[in-house]
Amino acid sequence: MANAIEANPNNWNQEVLKSNMLTVVYFWHEQCPWCFRLNPIFSEITERYKGRIKFVKLNVLESAENRELATSQGVMGTPTLMFFCGGRP
Repeated sequence: MANAIEANPNNWNQEVLKSNMLTVVYFWHEQCPWCFRLNPIFSEITERYKGRIKFVKLNVLESAENRELATSQGVMGTPTLMFFCGGRP
């Protein structure tokens, strides 16, 4: 998913909340079987809409901070896709 930006708590505000375009955030992790099924579809969509929609990925199990960030956004399971516009989900 070369067109998706890897998010973390350090770049969340800049990449998602302050983005000036529609942003799709994909909450996922490596142990999620449904995420593996969604990955090729997400990759295809990132390619198709490159330049028109911003795509961001957040691995919820990569760190405790990522997990806390996902929880603060209301994510209760993976995969979850959230759309942000003007910093609002």
